[in-house]
Amino acid sequence: MSGAPASPFPADALAVNQAGKLTDSQRSLYRGNDRSVRKTELYLAGGAIVIALLLITSTGPAPNAAFRPLFALICVVVAAILVFRATLAPDALSSDLSKGTVESAEGAILKRTVDSSGGRSSTSTHYIDVAGNHFRVGPQFYRGAPDAGYVKVYFLPRSKTLVNLEQLPDRPLPAGTIDNAGTFARAALAGLTSHDENAQAEARAEMAELRKGFQEGVVPATVEPSAEQANQPPLAEAIVGAWRAGPISVTFAADGTMSTVLPGGRDQPGHWSIDASGELHAQFAGRDMAGEAWVSGTTLTIKADGEARQFQRVSS
Repeated sequence: MSGAPASPFPADALAVNQAGKLTDSQRSLYRGNDRSVRKTELYLAGGAIVIALLLITSTGPAPNAAFRPLFALICVVVAAILVFRATLAPDALSSDLSKGTVESAEGAILKRTVDSSGGRSSTSTHYIDVAGNHFRVGPQFYRGAPDAGYVKVYFLPRSKTLVNLEQLPDRPLPAGTIDNAGTFARAALAGLTSHDENAQAEARAEMAELRKGFQEGVVPATVEPSAEQANQPPLAEAIVGAWRAGPISVTFAADGTMSTVLPGGRDQPGHWSIDASGELHAQFAGRDMAGEAWVSGTTLTIKADGEARQFQRVSS
């Protein structure tokens, strides 16, 4: 049995939500939520009536005795409003449920929390913003939504109740992003500090995509050469050429020189060699490294410092 928490966004309801409708289980769930809110309002109304009766029937001396009838009247009015809301007034959620229409919007996601405190207690209100829509959600929905990226949300239009969320594929980064990290960083900072929520969300999505690019080629440090590796050419011969993993490229020359190019960086020279035990010694971006390496087909695997990364051959 898996210990992973269940997603708050039901995958089995996605097809129905995409068609603009609620599933029977979703309708039942949100009707229960609506009844719960109305029941709470009735309890509050009852409490207000009790307070009003206590104020009216109280006979003890008090400095504010003259104001008791006014306070009692206020409690009665509040109780009447709550009873009306709980029994007769249609609210936004009940109206949405009676129509059963689900709308959708897609764009970059922005998650935010608004903290409020009163006395010794504090509360946190969670929001998910997508394409100009603001959804107040519970902690489970908030935790289950991705921190950044592009999504499609499904919601009830009047109450803005979020009922489902679909993560969309990452969008291509703007041309030249990988090779112009400085320009990208300035643009990202401008987006993150913008008062435009869509700009903030899109900047976060692009930064998340760039981070994924840096992780391209990273494999478990436990990776080992395959059994066919014994039939491959010697490493000193096979490693010669240009290799790339995401935004990182490295070139090994036959004369023992090498170069590394990181995003936004210049060509950084170094040297490489293979020792008697077959271990690779190389200077990546000016940093000395020693570790196990092997070439299998068009893939170069390097294990060093507890990490492993696979590069794909660009040229030989």
